[in-house]
Amino acid sequence: MNTQHAKAQAFLEDLAEHQPRLPFEPTLLPELFAVTGENAVADADTVANLVSRSQNLAVRVLTLANSAYYGFCSSVSSLSQAIRVLGMTEVRNLVLGVGAAAALSGMTMPPDFNTRRIWSHQVKTAIFARKLAVAVRALDPAAPGAPDPDELYSAGLLHDIGKMLIAGHCPEDWLGIRQLAQLEHVSLVQAEEEYWGIDHSMIGSRLLCYWQLPARLTEPVSWHHAPELADAPHRPAARLLAAANILAEAEWGGPEDLPEAALQLLPDALEAARVFTLLEIHAACDKAESLAAVLVP
Repeated sequence: MNTQHAKAQAFLEDLAEHQPRLPFEPTLLPELFAVTGENAVADADTVANLVSRSQNLAVRVLTLANSAYYGFCSSVSSLSQAIRVLGMTEVRNLVLGVGAAAALSGMTMPPDFNTRRIWSHQVKTAIFARKLAVAVRALDPAAPGAPDPDELYSAGLLHDIGKMLIAGHCPEDWLGIRQLAQLEHVSLVQAEEEYWGIDHSMIGSRLLCYWQLPARLTEPVSWHHAPELADAPHRPAARLLAAANILAEAEWGGPEDLPEAALQLLPDALEAARVFTLLEIHAACDKAESLAAVLVP
Protein backbone atom coordinates (compact mmCIF):
# COMPACT_ATOMS: atom_id res chain seq x y z
CA MET A 1 0.00 0.00 0.00
CA ASN A 2 1.49 3.36 -1.03
CA THR A 3 1.54 6.45 1.18
CA GLN A 4 -1.57 8.03 -0.34
CA HIS A 5 -3.60 4.81 -0.09
CA ALA A 6 -2.57 4.45 3.54
CA LYS A 7 -3.69 8.02 4.17
CA ALA A 8 -7.06 7.24 2.62
CA GLN A 9 -7.52 4.28 4.94
CA ALA A 10 -6.58 6.46 7.90
CA PHE A 11 -9.16 8.99 6.74
CA LEU A 12 -11.88 6.32 6.67
CA GLU A 13 -10.91 5.17 10.14
CA ASP A 14 -11.04 8.73 11.43
CA LEU A 15 -14.43 9.25 9.77
CA ALA A 16 -15.77 6.28 11.70
CA GLU A 17 -14.78 7.92 14.97
CA HIS A 18 -15.39 11.59 14.13
CA GLN A 19 -18.05 11.79 11.46
CA PRO A 20 -19.94 15.08 11.03
CA ARG A 21 -22.84 15.11 13.46
CA LEU A 22 -26.39 15.77 12.41
CA PRO A 23 -28.00 18.72 14.23
CA PHE A 24 -30.62 16.51 15.83
CA GLU A 25 -30.75 13.26 17.77
CA PRO A 26 -29.20 10.38 15.81
CA THR A 27 -32.33 8.21 15.96
CA LEU A 28 -34.47 10.77 14.14
CA LEU A 29 -33.55 9.83 10.56
CA PRO A 30 -34.06 6.06 10.90
CA GLU A 31 -37.35 6.69 12.72
CA LEU A 32 -38.42 9.11 10.02
CA PHE A 33 -37.66 6.64 7.25
CA ALA A 34 -39.50 3.91 9.15
CA VAL A 35 -42.74 5.92 9.34
CA THR A 36 -42.63 7.48 5.84
CA GLY A 37 -41.91 4.45 3.64
CA GLU A 38 -44.19 3.34 0.83
CA ASN A 39 -46.21 1.02 3.04
CA ALA A 40 -46.12 3.14 6.19
CA VAL A 41 -49.41 4.16 7.81
CA ALA A 42 -48.24 7.11 9.92
CA ASP A 43 -50.27 10.33 9.77
CA ALA A 44 -49.07 13.91 9.37
CA ASP A 45 -49.18 14.63 13.09
CA THR A 46 -46.91 11.65 13.84
CA VAL A 47 -44.28 12.93 11.42
CA ALA A 48 -44.71 16.51 12.68
CA ASN A 49 -44.09 15.35 16.25
CA LEU A 50 -40.87 13.62 15.18
CA VAL A 51 -39.52 16.69 13.41
CA SER A 52 -40.62 18.96 16.26
CA ARG A 53 -38.18 17.27 18.63
CA SER A 54 -35.70 19.81 17.29
CA GLN A 55 -37.05 23.35 17.26
CA ASN A 56 -34.27 24.58 14.95
CA LEU A 57 -35.00 21.76 12.52
CA ALA A 58 -38.71 22.53 12.52
CA VAL A 59 -37.99 26.18 11.71
CA ARG A 60 -35.62 25.24 8.88
CA VAL A 61 -38.13 22.81 7.36
CA LEU A 62 -40.82 25.50 7.40
CA THR A 63 -38.39 27.97 5.83
CA LEU A 64 -37.72 25.53 3.03
CA ALA A 65 -41.40 24.73 2.59
CA ASN A 66 -41.98 28.46 2.01
CA SER A 67 -38.99 28.91 -0.31
CA ALA A 68 -38.99 29.55 -4.05
CA TYR A 69 -38.28 25.83 -4.55
CA TYR A 70 -41.98 25.10 -4.01
CA GLY A 71 -43.45 28.44 -5.04
CA PHE A 72 -46.71 28.25 -3.09
CA CYS A 73 -49.06 31.20 -3.39
CA SER A 74 -49.77 31.23 0.34
CA SER A 75 -47.44 30.57 3.25
CA VAL A 76 -47.16 27.26 5.09
CA SER A 77 -47.51 28.05 8.78
CA SER A 78 -47.11 24.70 10.58
CA LEU A 79 -45.29 21.41 10.21
CA SER A 80 -48.56 19.49 9.99
CA GLN A 81 -49.69 21.78 7.18
CA ALA A 82 -46.33 21.39 5.42
CA ILE A 83 -46.66 17.61 5.59
CA ARG A 84 -50.23 17.67 4.29
CA VAL A 85 -49.29 20.00 1.43
CA LEU A 86 -45.93 18.52 0.50
CA GLY A 87 -46.36 14.91 1.60
CA MET A 88 -44.47 12.99 4.24
CA THR A 89 -41.64 11.83 2.01
CA GLU A 90 -40.98 15.35 0.76
CA VAL A 91 -40.73 16.64 4.33
CA ARG A 92 -38.45 13.70 5.11
CA ASN A 93 -36.19 14.79 2.27
CA LEU A 94 -36.18 18.35 3.57
CA VAL A 95 -35.04 17.04 6.97
CA LEU A 96 -32.34 15.02 5.22
CA GLY A 97 -31.08 18.01 3.24
CA VAL A 98 -31.20 20.41 6.18
CA GLY A 99 -29.44 17.93 8.46
CA ALA A 100 -26.68 17.08 6.02
CA ALA A 101 -26.05 20.72 5.08
CA ALA A 102 -25.82 21.70 8.75
CA ALA A 103 -23.56 18.75 9.61
CA LEU A 104 -21.08 19.76 6.90
CA SER A 105 -21.30 23.51 7.41
CA GLY A 106 -18.56 23.57 10.04
CA MET A 107 -15.86 22.26 7.70
CA THR A 108 -13.37 24.67 6.15
CA MET A 109 -13.29 24.06 2.42
CA PRO A 110 -10.44 24.86 0.00
CA PRO A 111 -10.73 28.38 -1.48
CA ASP A 112 -11.93 27.20 -4.90
CA PHE A 113 -14.42 24.63 -3.59
CA ASN A 114 -17.96 25.74 -4.44
CA THR A 115 -20.22 24.11 -1.85
CA ARG A 116 -23.39 25.65 -3.23
CA ARG A 117 -22.59 24.31 -6.70
CA ILE A 118 -22.23 20.81 -5.23
CA TRP A 119 -25.62 21.13 -3.52
CA SER A 120 -27.22 22.49 -6.68
CA HIS A 121 -25.89 19.48 -8.60
CA GLN A 122 -27.14 17.10 -5.92
CA VAL A 123 -30.62 18.61 -5.94
CA LYS A 124 -30.76 18.51 -9.74
CA THR A 125 -29.63 14.87 -9.70
CA ALA A 126 -32.30 14.11 -7.10
CA ILE A 127 -35.02 15.69 -9.26
CA PHE A 128 -33.87 13.78 -12.34
CA ALA A 129 -33.56 10.51 -10.41
CA ARG A 130 -37.09 10.77 -9.05
CA LYS A 131 -38.53 11.51 -12.49
CA LEU A 132 -36.63 8.59 -14.01
CA ALA A 133 -37.95 6.28 -11.31
CA VAL A 134 -41.51 7.50 -11.96
CA ALA A 135 -41.03 6.83 -15.68
CA VAL A 136 -39.68 3.32 -15.03
CA ARG A 137 -42.63 2.50 -12.79
CA ALA A 138 -45.03 3.75 -15.44
CA LEU A 139 -43.61 1.20 -17.89
CA ASP A 140 -44.77 -1.67 -15.68
CA PRO A 141 -46.49 -0.63 -12.43
CA ALA A 142 -46.63 -4.25 -11.25
CA ALA A 143 -42.93 -4.98 -11.80
CA PRO A 144 -41.25 -6.08 -8.55
CA GLY A 145 -38.17 -4.27 -7.32
CA ALA A 146 -38.70 -0.99 -9.20
CA PRO A 147 -36.90 1.83 -7.32
CA ASP A 148 -39.08 4.03 -5.14
CA PRO A 149 -39.06 7.55 -6.66
CA ASP A 150 -38.91 9.37 -3.34
CA GLU A 151 -36.14 7.18 -1.98
CA LEU A 152 -34.16 7.67 -5.18
CA TYR A 153 -34.61 11.42 -4.70
CA SER A 154 -33.13 11.00 -1.21
CA ALA A 155 -30.14 9.15 -2.64
CA GLY A 156 -29.63 11.81 -5.29
CA LEU A 157 -29.80 14.56 -2.70
CA LEU A 158 -26.72 13.18 -0.94
CA HIS A 159 -24.91 11.23 -3.66
CA ASP A 160 -21.86 13.55 -3.81
CA ILE A 161 -21.57 14.22 -0.10
CA GLY A 162 -18.25 12.35 -0.18
CA LYS A 163 -16.73 15.17 -2.25
CA MET A 164 -17.45 17.60 0.55
CA LEU A 165 -15.99 15.21 3.12
CA ILE A 166 -12.74 14.88 1.15
CA ALA A 167 -12.45 18.63 0.58
CA GLY A 168 -13.29 19.50 4.18
CA HIS A 169 -11.19 16.86 5.93
CA CYS A 170 -8.28 16.60 3.50
CA PRO A 171 -8.07 19.86 1.51
CA GLU A 172 -4.53 19.20 0.27
CA ASP A 173 -5.56 15.79 -1.05
CA TRP A 174 -8.61 17.30 -2.70
CA LEU A 175 -6.37 19.76 -4.55
CA GLY A 176 -4.01 16.91 -5.45
CA ILE A 177 -6.90 14.91 -6.92
CA ARG A 178 -8.10 17.92 -8.93
CA GLN A 179 -4.61 18.50 -10.30
CA LEU A 180 -4.23 14.83 -11.22
CA ALA A 181 -7.55 14.87 -13.09
CA GLN A 182 -6.46 17.95 -15.05
CA LEU A 183 -2.97 16.68 -15.83
CA GLU A 184 -4.08 13.24 -17.00
CA HIS A 185 -7.36 14.42 -18.58
CA VAL A 186 -9.42 11.92 -16.60
CA SER A 187 -12.62 12.24 -14.61
CA LEU A 188 -12.55 13.22 -10.97
CA VAL A 189 -13.65 9.76 -9.86
CA GLN A 190 -10.83 8.16 -11.91
CA ALA A 191 -8.34 10.57 -10.33
CA GLU A 192 -9.64 9.71 -6.85
CA GLU A 193 -9.15 5.99 -7.48
CA GLU A 194 -5.65 6.55 -8.84
CA TYR A 195 -4.68 9.05 -6.13
CA TRP A 196 -5.70 7.08 -3.04
CA GLY A 197 -7.61 3.97 -4.04
CA ILE A 198 -11.15 5.03 -3.06
CA ASP A 199 -13.62 7.48 -4.51
CA HIS A 200 -16.12 9.95 -3.10
CA SER A 201 -19.02 7.54 -3.67
CA MET A 202 -17.69 5.04 -1.14
CA ILE A 203 -16.78 7.75 1.35
CA GLY A 204 -20.21 9.37 1.14
CA SER A 205 -21.96 6.03 1.47
CA ARG A 206 -19.91 5.23 4.54
CA LEU A 207 -21.08 8.44 6.22
CA LEU A 208 -24.71 7.72 5.37
CA CYS A 209 -24.35 4.30 6.97
CA TYR A 210 -23.05 5.97 10.12
CA TRP A 211 -26.14 8.16 10.05
CA GLN A 212 -28.22 4.93 10.04
CA LEU A 213 -29.80 5.46 6.64
CA PRO A 214 -31.16 2.30 4.98
CA ALA A 215 -29.20 0.27 2.43
CA ARG A 216 -31.68 1.15 -0.30
CA LEU A 217 -30.21 4.68 -0.09
CA THR A 218 -26.60 3.97 0.78
CA GLU A 219 -26.04 1.31 -1.89
CA PRO A 220 -27.07 3.43 -4.89
CA VAL A 221 -24.90 6.24 -3.53
CA SER A 222 -21.96 3.88 -3.13
CA TRP A 223 -22.21 2.66 -6.73
CA HIS A 224 -23.48 5.66 -8.69
CA HIS A 225 -20.27 5.66 -10.75
CA ALA A 226 -20.19 1.85 -11.16
CA PRO A 227 -23.81 0.66 -10.97
CA GLU A 228 -23.09 -2.78 -12.41
CA LEU A 229 -21.08 -3.56 -9.27
CA ALA A 230 -24.05 -2.95 -6.98
CA ASP A 231 -25.77 -5.93 -5.38
CA ALA A 232 -28.62 -7.21 -7.55
CA PRO A 233 -31.46 -5.83 -5.36
CA HIS A 234 -29.98 -2.31 -5.51
CA ARG A 235 -28.67 -2.37 -9.09
CA PRO A 236 -31.78 -0.83 -10.75
CA ALA A 237 -31.66 2.11 -8.34
CA ALA A 238 -27.91 2.50 -8.81
CA ARG A 239 -28.34 2.56 -12.60
CA LEU A 240 -31.03 5.24 -12.45
CA LEU A 241 -29.00 7.32 -10.00
CA ALA A 242 -25.96 7.00 -12.28
CA ALA A 243 -28.05 8.12 -15.26
CA ALA A 244 -29.48 11.06 -13.31
CA ASN A 245 -25.98 12.10 -12.26
CA ILE A 246 -24.85 12.13 -15.90
CA LEU A 247 -27.89 14.15 -16.94
CA ALA A 248 -27.31 16.67 -14.16
CA GLU A 249 -23.69 17.17 -15.23
CA ALA A 250 -24.34 17.38 -18.98
CA GLU A 251 -25.47 20.31 -21.10
CA TRP A 252 -28.34 19.12 -23.24
CA GLY A 253 -31.44 20.78 -24.55
CA GLY A 254 -33.57 18.08 -26.12
CA PRO A 255 -34.02 14.36 -26.75
CA GLU A 256 -31.52 14.47 -29.61
CA ASP A 257 -28.86 15.68 -27.15
CA LEU A 258 -29.51 13.10 -24.44
CA PRO A 259 -26.08 11.79 -23.35
CA GLU A 260 -25.43 8.32 -24.69
CA ALA A 261 -23.87 7.27 -21.39
CA ALA A 262 -27.18 7.99 -19.65
CA LEU A 263 -29.24 6.22 -22.30
CA GLN A 264 -27.21 3.04 -21.83
CA LEU A 265 -28.25 2.95 -18.18
CA LEU A 266 -31.98 3.27 -18.82
CA PRO A 267 -34.41 0.44 -19.66
CA ASP A 268 -34.69 -0.08 -23.43
CA ALA A 269 -38.42 0.61 -23.32
CA LEU A 270 -37.86 4.08 -21.89
CA GLU A 271 -37.61 6.19 -25.03
CA ALA A 272 -35.36 9.25 -25.15
CA ALA A 273 -38.20 11.60 -26.03
CA ARG A 274 -40.21 10.32 -23.10
CA VAL A 275 -37.29 10.86 -20.73
CA PHE A 276 -36.88 14.37 -22.03
CA THR A 277 -40.48 15.35 -21.44
CA LEU A 278 -40.35 13.97 -17.91
CA LEU A 279 -37.12 15.64 -16.90
CA GLU A 280 -38.27 19.21 -17.55
CA ILE A 281 -34.66 20.33 -17.75
CA HIS A 282 -34.93 24.04 -17.28
CA ALA A 283 -37.40 23.83 -14.40
CA ALA A 284 -35.17 21.31 -12.66
CA CYS A 285 -32.15 23.61 -12.98
CA ASP A 286 -34.06 26.57 -11.55
CA LYS A 287 -35.43 24.53 -8.66
CA ALA A 288 -32.00 23.12 -7.87
CA GLU A 289 -30.51 26.60 -7.66
CA SER A 290 -33.29 27.88 -5.40
CA LEU A 291 -33.08 24.98 -2.94
CA ALA A 292 -29.27 25.04 -2.87
CA ALA A 293 -29.40 28.74 -1.99
CA VAL A 294 -31.54 27.93 1.06
CA LEU A 295 -29.45 24.95 2.15
CA VAL A 296 -26.19 26.91 1.76
CA PRO A 297 -26.99 30.60 2.38
